[in-house]
Amino acid sequence: MSIHNKVFGKHEAVFLTVNLITARFFIGLQMDINRITGTAAWLHITYRYALAFLIFAALLWLFRPFEKGDLLDAAETALGKFGKTAAGLVLAIFFIIKTAITLRYFTENLIAIMLNNSPYVFVAAFFVIAMSAAAYKGFLNIGRLAAVFVPVIITFSLLVLAAVFQFYNPRNLLPILGNGLRDNFTEGFLRVDLYSELIVLFILAPEMADGRREFGRVCFTSLLVSFIIALLFTLSFNMLVSYPADAKFTFPIYETARLVRIGPFGQRLEVLATFAWNFSLLLYFSAGLSVTTKLIRKALDIDFSKPLIPVCAMIIFLLSVYFHFSPEKWRQGTNMEDFWSKASWVVFPVLPAALLLLARMRKSTNNKQ
Repeated sequence: MSIHNKVFGKHEAVFLTVNLITARFFIGLQMDINRITGTAAWLHITYRYALAFLIFAALLWLFRPFEKGDLLDAAETALGKFGKTAAGLVLAIFFIIKTAITLRYFTENLIAIMLNNSPYVFVAAFFVIAMSAAAYKGFLNIGRLAAVFVPVIITFSLLVLAAVFQFYNPRNLLPILGNGLRDNFTEGFLRVDLYSELIVLFILAPEMADGRREFGRVCFTSLLVSFIIALLFTLSFNMLVSYPADAKFTFPIYETARLVRIGPFGQRLEVLATFAWNFSLLLYFSAGLSVTTKLIRKALDIDFSKPLIPVCAMIIFLLSVYFHFSPEKWRQGTNMEDFWSKASWVVFPVLPAALLLLARMRKSTNNKQ
C-alpha cells in the first residue's frame, strides 16, 4: 500500500526504526557496554530495553490524543508557536549531534580495518555526500530502502553469529552480575541513548498508514525486534571473547566475521559483511539527516527542505571532524559519547513527556471551556 501512496507503511516504519536503533552495534556499541558492565552486558541490555518499554508505554498514552499530528503539533498545543519552534530546533540539534558522533565512530573503525592510509576527512566526506544524495530522495524512499535491505542485513548478520557457534564459551558470561548492580542498573537508567531514535516515530505519526491503529504496534514491534538483535549480538560476542579483552575491540561484529571458516570464500566473509554493515550505517546517516531537515522545516514554518540538506550535512561533517580531532581528555573516561549518553535524558524522554503532558492538560482545559 505504502509503495503507491505518500505514507509510511508498517514495514517501512519498523525496519527504518530498527536500523536506527541497532546500526550502532555494527560499529562497537557492545564495547562501550562491556566497559561499563563487564560480563553482564546481556543483563544490562535487557534492563535498558525493559525501561524502554515502560517509557514508551507512558509516552504512547500521552500521545494518544495527538496521533493525527506529530510531536511538534503537540508542542504547539502546549506552548504555542514558540513551543513548536523550540522543540523542533532542539530535536534537530539532537539528531545532528548524534549523527555526527556515530559518523565519527564509524569512520574511525572503517579506517582502522580497511583504509589505513586514508585521511579521516576524505572518508567522512564520502559518506556525508552519499547520505546527502539519499536525503534528496526523501524520507519515504529511505524508509522503502530500509524495508528491503535491513531484513537482509539482519539475517546475514545472524548467520555470521551462527557460523561461529563452535567458538562460544558460556563461561565467559560469569559472573552474572559483572561489575556489580550499580554499574548495571544505575548506568542503564542514565543511558537512554540506546533507543532514543524511536522518537522518529512521533515525528512520522501523521504520515503512517492507518496511523491510530498501527502506531502503537509499530513502536513496540520496533522495540522488540531491536531488543532481540541487540541481545543476540551482545551474548554472541561476550561468549566469544572473555572480559576484559572484549572491552578493547573497536569493531566486534567484524572480528566475529573473521572467525568464520566455510571454505576459501568463507574465510574472507568479513569483506562482504563490512559492505552490508556500511550500507546499514549509510541508511542511519541518511535518515538522521532527512529527519533533521524535516524538523527544521516544520519548526520554522518554511515551505522547503532540500536547500537545508547541504547546510545540515556540512554541520554534521564539521562536528564529526571536531570530535575526531578533539583533545585526548574527550576520548577517555569522560568523553563526548559518555556525556551525550547521559545528557540525552533531557531531550528524550523528558522533553516529549513534558510537552505531551502539558498539551494534554491544555487540551483538557479547552474542552471544558
